[in-house]
Amino acid sequence: MNRPTVNRPTVNRPTVNRSTAAAGWLYRDAVEELPLRLAPGLARDLADLADARDQLPEEVAVDAVRRYLRDEGEHVRSLATRLAEDHAGLLRRLGE
Repeated sequence: MNRPTVNRPTVNRPTVNRSTAAAGWLYRDAVEELPLRLAPGLARDLADLADARDQLPEEVAVDAVRRYLRDEGEHVRSLATRLAEDHAGLLRRLGE
């Protein structure tokens, strides 16, 4: 599938093309900057998705990181619970 060439800003250089109030949280609440190097195809896909959602690429990336951390946290907690249940006797003996 050939995509038309579109001149888009790079992902790691935020360019506010919407009102500052709408995207202000991205810059105002930022504690740390994380430069993100993406392969050209991935950067293009991110920019396309952001455009379709009427968001900045950085907003889409932050949403994705939050979702990933939430999902992985749930997965790790469920594994830890299962391991604790499977080895409850051993853990009890070690605690004595």
